[in-house]
Amino acid sequence: EREEREREEREREEREREEREREERERSRLKREERKWEARQEKEKEKERDIPSRTDKNPFDDYIPKVEAQQKDSQIQNFESDIPKLDLSIFSKLPDLETKPNANGTKFASFGSEFADFGTGFGDGKNTEQSANPKEDASERSSTNSSKKEVLPPPYVPNEMRAVLLQNHSDNMDALQYTGSFPTPSITAPDEVQVKVMACTLSSMDRQARAGLFKGIVQLPTIPGYEVSGVITRVGAEATTFDIGDEVVGVIPLDQGGGCAEYAILKVYNIIKKPKDISHVDAVAVLGCGIRAYTALNYKFRLRAGDSLLVLNGASDTGYVSIQLALHAKARVITTVYTPEQKRFLQDSVPGAIIIDIKKTNVVSQVMEETGGVGVDFILEDEMMEHAVSTRDLVSILAPHGVWASSRNLQLDPPVSNVLKLKGASVAFLFRHSWTLFSTQQGILLHILTDIMDKAQLINLKSHTLNFYPLPQILTAYMACTQPNTIGSTGVFMQTGN
Repeated sequence: EREEREREEREREEREREEREREERERSRLKREERKWEARQEKEKEKERDIPSRTDKNPFDDYIPKVEAQQKDSQIQNFESDIPKLDLSIFSKLPDLETKPNANGTKFASFGSEFADFGTGFGDGKNTEQSANPKEDASERSSTNSSKKEVLPPPYVPNEMRAVLLQNHSDNMDALQYTGSFPTPSITAPDEVQVKVMACTLSSMDRQARAGLFKGIVQLPTIPGYEVSGVITRVGAEATTFDIGDEVVGVIPLDQGGGCAEYAILKVYNIIKKPKDISHVDAVAVLGCGIRAYTALNYKFRLRAGDSLLVLNGASDTGYVSIQLALHAKARVITTVYTPEQKRFLQDSVPGAIIIDIKKTNVVSQVMEETGGVGVDFILEDEMMEHAVSTRDLVSILAPHGVWASSRNLQLDPPVSNVLKLKGASVAFLFRHSWTLFSTQQGILLHILTDIMDKAQLINLKSHTLNFYPLPQILTAYMACTQPNTIGSTGVFMQTGN
């Protein structure tokens, strides 16, 4: 007991000693801080004493080297010497003003035809004598000015055109009718342009519109096709950013349609100029699927470098473009395929993606192995799929706070919804025509279209354009569009002649 008391006494004394040392260090630190503060206050007072008054010399004058000031003076003198002197003699050669009455009886001044050459050689040291034939000089100048910005005359537009009509809502191809004598649409609003369609892409959206999924929006009869590329043939009064002959790409609203025809009407806020080094087919092929992929990655996912992304059906048009954009953003991409042809296609075109053959490998186990059991941050699901992964499996491989974006209609069971809630995850729907159905999104759509075309140039963003057919073969194009395991985009392009 005595030893125990002595040990406790020693510990108490040790704690008291440490406490005294800590207090001493703190007092020393406070003294140092106080001395530093006093030193700073003294410096501030010295600076205030050194600041000159308003009547003193400008202190900034001492910082400008004299050599630099001399150089500036010499530059000003040289600039003044380069200004051409005004030749006032030309004013003595002005013709007399003639006063002529206008329609209201008010007189106005007229210089006559010889004033057409006024100003020739003005200030440039050339001969200021008037030409013997001023009308010729005026015509030469007008031709020179017109060559600076060549304005093409309006091309000939026939009253009738070739087009494809959707007569009724049906899954059968009989609902589509090809005609060679449909009235050519004309501009009805000042913010519209008429475009000679060179290519139009088809997607599952056209199949759904034909089947009647958008009866409240699509009014029959209508011309299908919503993403087009072509050449402007007419411009409205307020379409000041476009000229006749401009090559453009754009989106036609779902409630308007008109892409599968020789001519279409588009609003100026739904089109942008097409890059010259990209063909019409390549531009329109990447447009529709690019809008869906861009919306998912940038607006639904906010994808960043290092994020993990699962792209279902990566060989589809949307899947292929999504993989390219995600790899460019330095994300980790996992994708699924259904056929050996799709696997070879992705291995050759996007070697940075992890490819899972859905018929040979369990998607859930493979994804969890690739992500270390965490799951993927984001899932992008295309709506045209066979042998799709079940919703329960998709939710199970989604990481906490992840996002699952889908283009198809979803009906989640309560247990699946409960798992989503426990993970803090969410489901987002992709519908690219929402950008055109609501006028408040026009600026965002133009930004998306511009960025897609920029990436088509910078990183060679593209869609596989193997399945493009001439307009008379529209039924074949629609049949290829409805196949679930096709590679790339499907569309039509306009041929000259029949």
